[in-house]
Amino acid sequence: MKMSDITIADFWGIERVAPDMNDGKGTSLVLIRNENGAELFGHISSRLTYKEVSYEDGLRDIPASISLSVGRKKEKYFFRI
Repeated sequence: MKMSDITIADFWGIERVAPDMNDGKGTSLVLIRNENGAELFGHISSRLTYKEVSYEDGLRDIPASISLSVGRKKEKYFFRI
């Protein structure tokens, strides 16, 4: 399975994990997946407001992180369109 260098998602549960980052407008979660991702993030991080949280806390309330098989069932249909 290939994985991206960086994954960006909605940060569901931000109010429990990092309430000081919750502005009520939506907060993004950035997952740095490897060294390339860390290097890329390093290039832009000075222009961002961010807070490091554990991988587990970041994914706790994201349903897709728990049940990846659900997406796989629809994958063939998606690529036929």
